[in-house]
Amino acid sequence: MMISPGHEEPDQAELNPDVLLPEIRQGFVHWMMAAGVLALAVTAWQLLEIQEEATSSWVKPVVIALLAFSPVGLAVYLGLVKKRLVSTAAVYSAVTVAMLIAGGLVLAAAVVSMQNITPDPTVSITIPVNGLTLWMPYLLVLYALASVMIPMPPPLSFRGPLVLTIVWAIAVASTTSMGWDSLGRVAAVIVGVLFLVPGLVLSTWRWGRFQERLHHGQLQGHVERLGGELVRAREVHEGLFPEPMTGPVSFEYVYVPNEQIGGDFLHAWRCPKTGRTTIVLLDVVGHGLTAALTVNRLSGELDRLRAEFPDIGPGDLMSRLNRYIYLTMAQYSIYTTAGCFEIDPVDGVLRWVLAGHPPAMLRRENGSVEELECTAVLLGAVPDAQFDPDEQRTTVAPGDVIFGYTDGTIESRNPAGEEFTIDRMRDCVGFDTPPRDWPRFILNAVERHHAGNQTDDILVVCITYDHPHIPLDQDSFDPLDSTSLYIGTRGR
Repeated sequence: MMISPGHEEPDQAELNPDVLLPEIRQGFVHWMMAAGVLALAVTAWQLLEIQEEATSSWVKPVVIALLAFSPVGLAVYLGLVKKRLVSTAAVYSAVTVAMLIAGGLVLAAAVVSMQNITPDPTVSITIPVNGLTLWMPYLLVLYALASVMIPMPPPLSFRGPLVLTIVWAIAVASTTSMGWDSLGRVAAVIVGVLFLVPGLVLSTWRWGRFQERLHHGQLQGHVERLGGELVRAREVHEGLFPEPMTGPVSFEYVYVPNEQIGGDFLHAWRCPKTGRTTIVLLDVVGHGLTAALTVNRLSGELDRLRAEFPDIGPGDLMSRLNRYIYLTMAQYSIYTTAGCFEIDPVDGVLRWVLAGHPPAMLRRENGSVEELECTAVLLGAVPDAQFDPDEQRTTVAPGDVIFGYTDGTIESRNPAGEEFTIDRMRDCVGFDTPPRDWPRFILNAVERHHAGNQTDDILVVCITYDHPHIPLDQDSFDPLDSTSLYIGTRGR
């Protein structure tokens, strides 16, 4: 995240439980049904347990009416709020209200029952038997069911039961019919509070599991989105690569990034006025997304240079590219090795610069192999005034092939830790019977060597001089313009 100076970076956004709202809402509905069944069970139990001797004639009907109304109240409340449960906050508020409805009516019945119990004068500390057997187990089960069925933050799940327990404590403290002393009242209140502990523990456990699932789901969604973005980024990145070229000078290549996208790049053009063909290989230090973003910037700079200087040579091109990288990227420790090859089809002159790049190979038509050595330091390492491209030249004949590659090719390691090395590359280039597809032939050799343990991007390009030195008809070319400098580039 980019923030302006002087501002602190905000904390990572909290997990949003709304993504699992259907599950939370379904849990709430199921809990309402379970609470209604539980209230009916308590009602039936009280019909059997409340004795005429212990209650006045009006107490039993009042207690039974309060108990029986609990599931009715829950059903009515559910019907009123079901369509309004559009967020987790709404569901959690509804749970609290439903808890107060279900628990409050049973608590009222327990208080009525307690207030009408005849005290035993022979017992100094009297525990309210009906109150405990009716109310506290009911609250325990009600809260436990809510904790298991509805994933809620423990503080939110505790709101309703806590209010009911406070009311319970007030009722215990204010009762006068039980003949309690202070110790008895304190004991009753403590027992009521302890009955909340199992539900609170279950709520904490359930919420922890829910957050784990929520975090996993969000992480998976983020990974899927990132994967999709990387696929699209790879399409854009590979769209910058040129199509294979045919003509007096032809080339073909193979590119295998180590990750979804990589930091190797190939740029090619043929000047329509001179016929000179230029191939540029780039290998940004590192690989992955950072290297790929750097490649995109360098591709744009190469486009600009070719449009501004149509007949630029390898030495001048590498000098200007070094200056660009040194001024804009070196401060972030981003550097690039590069190779630039230019072939003039008129006289067969090959000019090249290799800046910190592995030596290229020149296979002559008779099968002999020559190395084209590195001529300069990698791009961006030194300022413009200290950079010397040391452009080299030689002459190529029909049938000669130039092989350029990035260091991921020769540094590929086999399971024993041995690198592919320049020597093995030279052996491949000097193979007696030239294959029909040189890049694929070399890639197969590298892949057999590393046995699937690729650790860097691999780029291999083969440039073939196919035609003898025939003077070109300058009048046959179209007028020079910036759009005709690039050939066969995908996405242009």
